[in-house]
Amino acid sequence: MKSPIATHTQKWLCVEDNITFQCLIRSILADQSVKLEFVTHGSDAIDAFSANDYTAILIDLTLPDMSGLKLIEELSHIERSHSLNHTPMIMLCGQASPKLEADIYRAGADGLIEKSITTTQLWPSMSAINSQNQSHLTKNSANNLRLH
Repeated sequence: MKSPIATHTQKWLCVEDNITFQCLIRSILADQSVKLEFVTHGSDAIDAFSANDYTAILIDLTLPDMSGLKLIEELSHIERSHSLNHTPMIMLCGQASPKLEADIYRAGADGLIEKSITTTQLWPSMSAINSQNQSHLTKNSANNLRLH
């Protein structure tokens, strides 16, 4: 099923060390106007984020070199310290407990997708991000994506 989410090509960073899950995300977004860039480590994500302008970032909770929570905090710090516009960050994780969910949003995530991800979860996320970009919402916005 095709869904016209974006009218222009978006560039997303996906920080995911599981090759199978990378393939799943690539497959789900294959018919969308999204250019995906994959990295497997938090340190590589920081380097990529510092050198590129992304529409959104998907971040795995558990990475080889740091937690996804720490990575979101680091990326948010870079945005604040350089007065950058906020890039929506969506956490990818297994089943999230209420405490973990609270920790994810406290760290600065804009959304949460459990790894039982489907197109019905990812497409609304893309639509919300596209709307946020069109409205030029910033990190201070009260609008959080809640996907699961």
